Amino acid sequence: MNTYSSHIEITSDTKQMESIKIHAYLHKGMGTGRILSDAIKEAFRKMKKDGSNVIAFYPMGGMNDHETARAILRCIFAYLRDCFDEKERIIIFCNEQMESIFADCFWDESLTLLGKREDREGYKLFFDNRTKSYWDRIFSYIPEIEKGHEGFEEHLGLCFSYLSWINMFDKITPADFEYIRNIYCLGIIATRMSRTPHWCYCNERPEDVLAMYKALQEQLWIYPYIFELRVIAELHNRGYELLRICPSVHLSWRCIATTKDNTYEQCGAICADQSWGPTTVNISFGELFKDEDPTLDIQKAADRFCKEYPKLVKAAKGSDPAYKKWFRHVLHLAQQGQLFYAYEDMGSCIESGSMLGTTEPLPFPPAGTVKGTPCY
Repeated sequence: MNTYSSHIEITSDTKQMESIKIHAYLHKGMGTGRILSDAIKEAFRKMKKDGSNVIAFYPMGGMNDHETARAILRCIFAYLRDCFDEKERIIIFCNEQMESIFADCFWDESLTLLGKREDREGYKLFFDNRTKSYWDRIFSYIPEIEKGHEGFEEHLGLCFSYLSWINMFDKITPADFEYIRNIYCLGIIATRMSRTPHWCYCNERPEDVLAMYKALQEQLWIYPYIFELRVIAELHNRGYELLRICPSVHLSWRCIATTKDNTYEQCGAICADQSWGPTTVNISFGELFKDEDPTLDIQKAADRFCKEYPKLVKAAKGSDPAYKKWFRHVLHLAQQGQLFYAYEDMGSCIESGSMLGTTEPLPFPPAGTVKGTPCY
């Protein structure tokens, strides 16, 4: 896979293993926690001790899953964040299946370079909380940039600590922006470009700024849905943990907000309330109030939700920590462009055994309370 970096390589071409020392063979028994982390740290210590600038890892058979890939990448990026040496090169040898899984996780885990977990989550929240009016203003500059005007990139300061990330991906060019399928990574690039006039006393070339704007605009298709999920997560944080979503796909992503008592025991993401009572609300198309007020942020949208749907909110008051935790993972997947749903015209999660719409397997949410065969 192309990592756009001189410092990290992920490859299923194992011929190179004949000439490169493997510092750590990673196996399933290490899990995804401290044992795995310690093994990777020890490998880096061995590399330093050997006086080498190249370190190689080999995840062995049985490690072909997203959780393991994330853990490996997170450990490596944390090392690069804290101990980066521009002369060092990291290689991960793996089979083709694992290479594909690494590709799924790579850009999201690269955000480890920004700092600790609270730093990464803080950046994502700041990004997600940009209003519709903000993005409308940003993209209104595109016609002027197409005419060759300069300076509009100064409006895109989205990330506060980005140098470690920028230094790592030294091979990214404007022609590559469209291949970076992660809005938060594109936000980092936009921030770096916005700082160019301040650091270099000159503007970026209009054609490069245009490439960045268009790549960001293309990836922002997911943004309204992330905003919607953020509002639900905010309501969970306010104590309305029985609030659930039941998404489906018919031409576009559609979503119902309801309560645990209105979802099926067999799958807690399928709504059982066919009568559309006061505790079942259509929040489809990712435009939760924003078409009426483009200045709404997440907090204000949550306030508005409580005002507009008082009976639903009242019924959703209560504790459901298992669903709240599951929903946080759903939000994390959406931030990578993976928007789950329970059923579509040609099939359902009941038939597949897991939720639909994600490359990373997503299990059913905790059970609802309605018995019987789900209707959809």
